[in-house]
Amino acid sequence: NFLKVINNPRDEISLAAVLRSPIVGLNDEALFWLSYYAKTQVSPNRREKQSLITTLKDVEKINELDTEHKNRILKFIELLEELRTKNSHNSVWSVVDEILEKTAYDTKILIELNGKQKYANLRKISELTRSFEKRDLFEAEDFFRIVEDLKLMEIKESEAPIDIEEGDVVKLMTIHAAKGLEFPVVIVPDIGRQRTN
Repeated sequence: NFLKVINNPRDEISLAAVLRSPIVGLNDEALFWLSYYAKTQVSPNRREKQSLITTLKDVEKINELDTEHKNRILKFIELLEELRTKNSHNSVWSVVDEILEKTAYDTKILIELNGKQKYANLRKISELTRSFEKRDLFEAEDFFRIVEDLKLMEIKESEAPIDIEEGDVVKLMTIHAAKGLEFPVVIVPDIGRQRTN
């Protein structure tokens, strides 16, 4: 979503997702007040509501937001402008890498539910963008198109592996999947259960 916002700050769904994510960390109430302010402010040249990105730039005028949320928004706007400037000169992979470095998003997701898996998937996305770019000229629009095409074709990319084979872990698998593998301890539940017809 952050890449989409860098590419098009008027993509309000992606922008709201970034604002709610650990990258910015706004809560639902803060998003409500931003949305409310955007709907009540009319753009000077039009009769339409003010865009969310413009509302973010007017964040100091929203009295319902506390100082912490205002500071997060201002910091985000500064980062967004910096990345938008660099985006035109840098590869998608380098922008992804810079997002991770400047926001510490990768470390923030580690504390979430399934954080290790999310972290591994995030690193996998970073490596996929790098490998796509090595093939030929590759821009953000190309990346978005490829991801959308994969969604439409329902091709599921496997999740990144997070455990090591020798790790101190319990593995649950079917007998078929375990065929040919060796484990020091194997538990087969219900092996003695009587069949009922």
